[in-house]
Amino acid sequence: MLLRLVLIIMCLRFVPVYAQEYRVGVEGESYPPYYNVVDAEYLGFFRSILDAFALDQGYIFNYVTTPVNRLNMSLRDGIIDIRVPDNPNWYKS
Repeated sequence: MLLRLVLIIMCLRFVPVYAQEYRVGVEGESYPPYYNVVDAEYLGFFRSILDAFALDQGYIFNYVTTPVNRLNMSLRDGIIDIRVPDNPNWYKS
């Protein structure tokens, strides 16, 4: 019985754990120090916070820079999973 338990525990150590990946849509403009876009790479304070959260929760964030006027459409169409920054008032008619 103990041998079975030890074998199960040893096998579980080698089971790959896959992080959940999300496409994060971000504005393709700079607003320092909160966020900057340099050569389509998202940088700045918001990125640091998002990366720390992703690391803590076991997520992987892939940043997609998009013009501001396309962010809502990209979210609606499933091109991105999350929009940053976001505000519920932006969706009211």
